[in-house]
Amino acid sequence: MVRILITEDDPLMLRLYQKVFTLEKYDVDVAVNGEEALEKVRINKPTLILLDIMMPKMNGLQVLDRLKSNPDTQSIPVIMLTNLAGQQDAEEALLK
Repeated sequence: MVRILITEDDPLMLRLYQKVFTLEKYDVDVAVNGEEALEKVRINKPTLILLDIMMPKMNGLQVLDRLKSNPDTQSIPVIMLTNLAGQQDAEEALLK
């Protein structure tokens, strides 16, 4: 079964994503900051990660750096989410 980790600090957006993917019968796990996301990736090994850029403690680009530099997690597909980041953040994420 596909396991999706949704990392989003906005409670409304998090519930929206969680509800949509759960209704589609995906196994969904959630994290509200970058540190929690890395811990859940280590424990649960998701198939796909939805990752917000603007988060407390550790932003999405920092999490993406860690994921892509780790041989155990570098092959997990990551979809970056944001409402606030600019073009520079999007371009930086694409380079990782």
